Amino acid sequence: VGSAAPDDEMDPGAPQHILSKDIVKEGWVTKQSRNIKDWRRRYVILTPDCIATFKDGAQGRNYSLKDATELVFFNSALAVKSAEQETGKDNAFCVQRTKDGRYFYFVAAGQQDKEEWIGA
Repeated sequence: VGSAAPDDEMDPGAPQHILSKDIVKEGWVTKQSRNIKDWRRRYVILTPDCIATFKDGAQGRNYSLKDATELVFFNSALAVKSAEQETGKDNAFCVQRTKDGRYFYFVAAGQQDKEEWIGA
């Protein structure tokens, strides 16, 4: 695998894994790819420091950051909001990184799941 396309350079001293104790929210969502803009099903892990997407997901294990399909560090600065109008899709939400204003679009399985992602 090893297809990570990090948005930020990883600090060489930073942990190379996401530990289950650090996960704020995780689950399957549909995510808009950053280059082609296609919608793809991904397993998403949210921690206080980053959001990471994976092709495969298995709850209760540690995740290697090198296996992430996308990895975005927040530096504790982000905003999350509904994005149904922007995407034209039900249950859509976006994460905006405030340091550069970049948006990351997702579609949850349902309204309750969307509200849980926004509230996380």
